[in-house]
Amino acid sequence: MAGDLVLVACRDNGVAEVTLNVPRSLNALSPKLIDALNDTVLELDRDDTVRVFLLTGTGRHFCAGADIDAMLDMSVSEAVRTGFSGSSHQLARITKPIIAAVNGHALGGGCELVEICDIVIAADNAVFGHPEVRLGVMPGAGGSQRLEVVARFWTSC
Repeated sequence: MAGDLVLVACRDNGVAEVTLNVPRSLNALSPKLIDALNDTVLELDRDDTVRVFLLTGTGRHFCAGADIDAMLDMSVSEAVRTGFSGSSHQLARITKPIIAAVNGHALGGGCELVEICDIVIAADNAVFGHPEVRLGVMPGAGGSQRLEVVARFWTSC
């Protein structure tokens, strides 16, 4: 499937645990990680033994957002073409429920991943946000529109 960037553990009970596995970059979304995540979830969505996805991240943080270092050498059009917005559209097309298990930061594109999920389980140290808006940049995958809708349904226990 996705090699080392995305880890998959399929349980006998129909749960597919999908783990972002780039802890040295706080699981930041590079084009390679986005492609690996897309390939993984699309393949698992076609698997009849999988009934639900559990999406999480390795290390101290769920996902720090876009991997800016990976985009430094890209043209603007290439960054848009290979950017995060394509990934979110793939996750939004998944027919099975997606549960996000969030620890640490879920920022920018990481927060947008969480916003697509059907259920969010957040650790006490979970932090959600779109820091890119402070730079005058709109969230690339509809996060500003989606956050307003999903935040109404999020509750803490």
